[in-house]
Amino acid sequence: VRNPKEIKAMLEFCPERIGHACCLEDEEWKMLKSLNIPV
Repeated sequence: VRNPKEIKAMLEFCPERIGHACCLEDEEWKMLKSLNIPV
């Protein structure tokens, strides 16, 4: 289930990695890559 608010909050937290249950759009994927967060 897509939840942009939750994804944004997770990325801003800068976790050590992102799990398999996250639905990312292009913009969120780019942010994830720019922060070097492993998937």
